[in-house]
Amino acid sequence: MGTTSLMGRLFQLEIAVRTVYVIMEMWCATDISCPEVFCRNPVHRAGECCPRCEQCEYESEVFADGQTFSSRTDRCLHCQCSAGEVLCERASCPAPGCENPAKQSGECCPTCKDCEYERRVYADGQVFAPVGSGPCLQCRCKAGNVICHEERCQEVQCANPIKDPRRCCPFCKACVLDGVEYEEGFQLEP
Repeated sequence: MGTTSLMGRLFQLEIAVRTVYVIMEMWCATDISCPEVFCRNPVHRAGECCPRCEQCEYESEVFADGQTFSSRTDRCLHCQCSAGEVLCERASCPAPGCENPAKQSGECCPTCKDCEYERRVYADGQVFAPVGSGPCLQCRCKAGNVICHEERCQEVQCANPIKDPRRCCPFCKACVLDGVEYEEGFQLEP
């Protein structure tokens, strides 16, 4: 039978250990100075003189002692309930790997989205040929970084390949079958 009481009274706690009962007694001095508690329902535990908080209230929500959570009004604020007090700290952000990071809506940390390349801005995922480079150099904006590669052309198998200035590689308007070139539109009989 465990009994608890306020300061200045006796606390008793019976502990069963292999049919042997041990009674622990603890007196709390009436002049003991307990820290102020800031919760609605302070708890008195057996063997402790001072009440403690086992939950926190924050932004009209109740959290258990030790629980971690994010603020509803500021998602970048990470909090923890500790002995009735809410301790919060700002989210730490890793260094973005681009020149122009931007803080997106709903995100705590700036991220790399758009890309700047030769004084032009490209959207994330956009494929482009840099100005003055010709059509063989293809670049892509990926998470704030520009990644480029040069297209390699395969050898064309026709006598008169067509070179389009908007396309990187020459192409044939004729067909090649078994090493024989046929003009466009030519039909073979089965």
